[in-house]
Amino acid sequence: MKEHEISSVEVVGKLLTCSVCGGQRFWSREAMLSGRALAFFDLEWAGKKATIHVCERCGHIDWFLPRG
Repeated sequence: MKEHEISSVEVVGKLLTCSVCGGQRFWSREAMLSGRALAFFDLEWAGKKATIHVCERCGHIDWFLPRG
């Protein structure tokens, strides 16, 4: 399995903190959203890519759609 760079993440000018465990270190990557996932989140209009940040401590995943 590929190693991921683990670091702090800033979102809209604020340090991202895990909502589950309070961790502040994440690994990040781009993820594709499938048609079913888009429908589930009512995001068919949003395209098919999102950035995910995975908490190093507990594995909780936060998804972020492109802004703009």
